[in-house]
Amino acid sequence: MAAYFVSTTGNDSGNGSSETPWRTISRAMQANLQPGDEVVVRPGTYAEAVTITRSGSAAGDVTLRSEIDGAALIRPPSGAWNAVSVYANHVTIKGFDIKGGKGDGIEANDVHHISVLDNTIHGAGESGIQFNWAEFIRIEGNHVYGNASSGWFSGISIYQTRNITGDTTTAGYRTIVKNNISHDNVTKTGLHTDGNGIIIDDFQSTQTSGNPNYNYPTLVENNLVYNNGGKGIAVHWSDNVTVRNNTSWHNNLDPLNTGTWRGELSNQDSRDNVWVNNIAVADPTVNSNNTAIGFYGSNARVVWESNLTFNGVIGAASLKLEGGSNPAPSAANGNLLGVDPRFVGAPANFDLAANSPARDAGTAKYGLAATDLDGGARAIGAVDMGAYESGDGAANRAPSATNDSGFQTAYGTPATIRASTLIANDSDPDGDALGVVAVSGATGGTVRLNSASDVVFTPAPDFSGAAGFDYKISDGRGGESSARVSLTVAPPPTVNAPPVAVNDAATTREGATVTIYPLGNDRDPDGDPLSLAVLDLAGTIGAVTTGSNGAVVYNPSGRFEHLGVGKTAIDKFGYTVADGKGGRAAGVVTVTVTGVSGSGKFTESIDVATAKPLKENIALRYLWARHRITLLSDYNKLHSSDKRVKEVTELGLTYNLLTAYT
Repeated sequence: MAAYFVSTTGNDSGNGSSETPWRTISRAMQANLQPGDEVVVRPGTYAEAVTITRSGSAAGDVTLRSEIDGAALIRPPSGAWNAVSVYANHVTIKGFDIKGGKGDGIEANDVHHISVLDNTIHGAGESGIQFNWAEFIRIEGNHVYGNASSGWFSGISIYQTRNITGDTTTAGYRTIVKNNISHDNVTKTGLHTDGNGIIIDDFQSTQTSGNPNYNYPTLVENNLVYNNGGKGIAVHWSDNVTVRNNTSWHNNLDPLNTGTWRGELSNQDSRDNVWVNNIAVADPTVNSNNTAIGFYGSNARVVWESNLTFNGVIGAASLKLEGGSNPAPSAANGNLLGVDPRFVGAPANFDLAANSPARDAGTAKYGLAATDLDGGARAIGAVDMGAYESGDGAANRAPSATNDSGFQTAYGTPATIRASTLIANDSDPDGDALGVVAVSGATGGTVRLNSASDVVFTPAPDFSGAAGFDYKISDGRGGESSARVSLTVAPPPTVNAPPVAVNDAATTREGATVTIYPLGNDRDPDGDPLSLAVLDLAGTIGAVTTGSNGAVVYNPSGRFEHLGVGKTAIDKFGYTVADGKGGRAAGVVTVTVTGVSGSGKFTESIDVATAKPLKENIALRYLWARHRITLLSDYNKLHSSDKRVKEVTELGLTYNLLTAYT
């Protein structure tokens, strides 16, 4: 069993691992998913319609789940039909917030063993959750609202379930709709016939030929349905359905629905159904045909036991029995007819008040769930009617963790985040004290809890950018919730790079100055502005001065009159360039001086700054260039310790030779 990951910061060219997640859910659905594999979708908005075609098996479902319940948002583009389409078997879809789509929020056709768990589905043009021609269906823990605007659709709709697996031996409920909240699903356009909270529709396949009646057991339990345009819970042309411990309040609100069969709980043309421990409250001020229970058509062996009905008038049973021989539910079977259930504050709070007649008024004869709609124990003493169980042992309610963001840390520096900071925006409906008990799912680094239960996030080596992790809170009574923390790791500090000096060359004539810009071909890797810091004139024959804007003026300064016409000599000077941030580099400028006056004594070009040749005529030129020796008296003036005279002596030059020169 493998886990693959999807993130809004991922890339579809990745491998779907936790470190290199995919960017889209659709890319994950194209992977070679195997039974037992799961695709974990990290928090964020995914602007795509999702199609599931990879099946699991009896060994394990293919699971598509939000990493944090409600934090991964599926938002199909405007032209999409269904937000999520299922064309595979043994699939679980869990924890998403799904909004939009011209068609259904989640639609599954001709498939089996599908679980739709803990999703919030709203704004779909058709049904929030729609199953057609399927079996082994589990719809649990979903919040479905604001759907069914474009015609004959509902909050949760299951149509013509069929035995597509061929399994005739598996016992128990094959279709389960439990612990859901479905409200405000109202038709706006098209045919105004539905907009039900929940509908179990035509399992007998009366509307199509050639398909047998599907009478394997179905359970509708612990659901809350209210303010829908159509019926609260409808079971039409469907057999062997148990509807127990549901609360249905003020449905049938669509003013354009002209039908007169408008029961909160509606049983039509069906057999062997059980309606038990339900609360149904109608609002006849919207339409006089609105009733708590509707028993329509031709039915057989339908049980109504321990249900409560109310329409605002004490003693009014609020029943409508039409279309056949349909016996009325009676008080003899434990039904409380025309009795105010005394909710704490519907529609905001459907808990039973302390003096509610629905408390302990149910029956366990037809089975009970282990828990009620909010997760508490179902039976505290005798079982209550409705979706919520009351009593001294009221269940602990889980806390709610909220995502956090805005944290920052320096490059390569661990960040310690106080647990109190993370839980500051979290809440607990029971007022329990909260604590951070676990961290996981780090991206861009590692995360751990320290001894003080604070969170320490350590960036990965060489990492900068968006990072994050999940944390889990607990109320100390078994209730937990998780959220995502987003933080930013700063980029590494900038290290100044020194400039690059590129040697320069210039030419001039003896007696003529030349302006040189040594910085012109130099550069700085960081783009820093450059300046001329130092000139190195050691060994330079001519005169060098600085000008404005990095200019250097070179003047032969009368030192090259010995050159013949067209003959050249080479001079050099060094310079240092600075970037103003401590970076420096050295370069050399080479100047070629050309003779033009014709007064030179010698005819060969030399590098007077570096050459130390063994030829006598070049040594004489050396003396000429350095000391302007033109007469014997000039030579005699040189001190015997002068380096240049010594050089001449080392070369074997004699006084007579110099006399010949002059």
